[in-house]
Amino acid sequence: MNDAAAVHYRGAVDHATATLRMTTKTRQGLDEVREKLGDDVPVYADVWVDGKGRAVQVRLSYFGGMKAVTTMTLSDFGTPVKAEAPSAEEVVPVTAGEDVLLA
Repeated sequence: MNDAAAVHYRGAVDHATATLRMTTKTRQGLDEVREKLGDDVPVYADVWVDGKGRAVQVRLSYFGGMKAVTTMTLSDFGTPVKAEAPSAEEVVPVTAGEDVLLA
């Protein structure tokens, strides 16, 4: 990844995890697909980790009636960035017990 050695990990993600922290509109779309399929939507998570233990690329793949792939490549670690807060409708509040990182 980015001219550096990385280890690739892959796993399946269940519906609750795949829709965790999604906006209501996005979650409704996946809920509808799940109902039509009658089972969890097949979602796969891939992560590439460099020699320093940092995720350098993450990918979510969905193959339920249509194909959707989201990939995020991470680089320039330690470089300051300027970010703007999202609009209120794009924010999903998380409380302890709802998020795998907070539970």
